[in-house]
Amino acid sequence: MQLSCLPVSFFPELADGRMQLREWFEAARTLNLDAADIGMVLLRNHTPTYLAGIRAELEQIGIGIGMITACPDFTVADALQRERELDYARRDVALASQLGARFLRVTAGQMHPGETVAAMRDRAVSALRRLAGDAERYGIVLVIENHFRPFGWEQRDLTFEPENFLAVVRALEDTPVRVQFDTANAAAAGADVIGLAAEVRTQIETVHVADTRAFGEFAPVLVGTGAVPFRDFFGYLVETGYDGWLCIEEASRTGMDGVAKAVQYVRRTWADCSGN
Repeated sequence: MQLSCLPVSFFPELADGRMQLREWFEAARTLNLDAADIGMVLLRNHTPTYLAGIRAELEQIGIGIGMITACPDFTVADALQRERELDYARRDVALASQLGARFLRVTAGQMHPGETVAAMRDRAVSALRRLAGDAERYGIVLVIENHFRPFGWEQRDLTFEPENFLAVVRALEDTPVRVQFDTANAAAAGADVIGLAAEVRTQIETVHVADTRAFGEFAPVLVGTGAVPFRDFFGYLVETGYDGWLCIEEASRTGMDGVAKAVQYVRRTWADCSGN
């Protein structure tokens, strides 16, 4: 098992400059994480000097970027806007490659009012199939998530509903697109976390380890204090031979102490379940 963390709790500070990405990289290194995750929204520009500076900082600190999260909206009805979204996503793939990331987390798109679910699924699958070729060329693994809603969207993600998530994933089975399974989003959607994971187990490449206050409610809390049955879930992963990435999504707004507690909890619980 390899462990990384996406510091959602610090996104506001990282986005407006009150906290620098270097500070997050240094914290991740101090916590002995295998990689630091970031969101595409945290990158201020795409100039060669800026990106070279980030890459140099990572090398100086001695840590890499595991995953970059991006939020393309491939369900939009306007065909020209979908092409824009695809071009934005291609840029994200190239940028992830330049920064040495392993994975790019992508989304299907919003549940646009007035659009049929079937049409939105088809648009998302078509775009993701096209994007998959670009990702392969750059050595980036695309992972599609059972996602809720990012900053900047008005509607929740198509794949938040388990039925839609499964339909999209199954339609991509013959492509290189893999799955990032989000534990909190599964619980927030009211799904059986282990049951939903079992439906896509052969395609799971990464796991977003996150927690929510109660089933059927999207309310991020410190990992291990909410509704997600982590001990049972990790036990299931171990039993089925999972040895991939656990990517903590820390969104409890409890500061660096919350990140440290989440890392400690995940390591301890995984060790208990795996017998290490």
